[in-house]
Amino acid sequence: MFAVSQLPHAESAWLFFIMVIAGMTLMIRGYTMGARCNESAVVVYGLLSTCTIAKSDITSGDTDVNTFPSLCWRTAGNKRRWTPIVALWGVDGEFHFIRLLKIRRLEQLRGWLERGPGRKR
Repeated sequence: MFAVSQLPHAESAWLFFIMVIAGMTLMIRGYTMGARCNESAVVVYGLLSTCTIAKSDITSGDTDVNTFPSLCWRTAGNKRRWTPIVALWGVDGEFHFIRLLKIRRLEQLRGWLERGPGRKR
C-alpha cells in the first residue's frame, strides 16, 4: 500500500531529474554555440548538433550579421548542404557590444574563407 501511494512522487522525481539534465545540456550547448576555424576545416557548433566542414568543400558563405549567417557546401557525393551559424545571427534589441562581437567573429570567418586554398565552385 505504501509503495502505491509513493508512485506519483517517484514519477515526478524522475521527470524533474530528466528536465534538469536536459536543461543543463541545452545550457552548455547554447554557451558553446558558434564556429571555430582551423587550417583545413570549420567546426560549427549548434544547439543540437556539431558539424565539421572541410574548407575545400565550402562553396559560399553568407557572413553578414544582418542576414542569417550560413555556409553552403558540398558533400563527397556532391550533394549541396547548408549549415546556419545561429549564434552569430543579429537580432533586434540585443546589446550593442554583443552585436559588435558577432560582427568581429563574422569578419574573422570571412577572412578565413578568403585565405588559403581555393574553394570548389
